[in-house]
Amino acid sequence: VTRSVRLALDAGLRHVDTALLYRSHEQVAHVIRASLMEGELDREDFFLTSKVLHPPAEAFGMDDTTIDMDEMTPEEVGRTVHRHVQVTLRELGVGYLDLM
Repeated sequence: VTRSVRLALDAGLRHVDTALLYRSHEQVAHVIRASLMEGELDREDFFLTSKVLHPPAEAFGMDDTTIDMDEMTPEEVGRTVHRHVQVTLRELGVGYLDLM
C-alpha cells in the first residue's frame, strides 16, 4: 500500500481513497506525513476520502470496522458513525477528510 500511494502521488494523482475496512490507514498516513513534512505537498493539494457503515462481510468478519445496523437505533448509528470518523482522522493523522 505504501509504495502504491507513493507512486500515485509521484505520478500526480491527488485523490487518496481509504476505509476502515481496508486496514491501510497506517500505510497511507506514512506516505501523507512524509509528503507533508518534506514539503512535497500541502494538505490542500490532495483529496482524501474514506468510508463508514460497512455491512458485515464474510471475508472480513465482524469487528470494529463493520456495522450491523439491523438492530441499531438512529442514535446508535449516529454515535457509531461519529466514532468511525474520529478513528479515521486519528489513524490518518489529518485534521479533516474531503469526503466521508
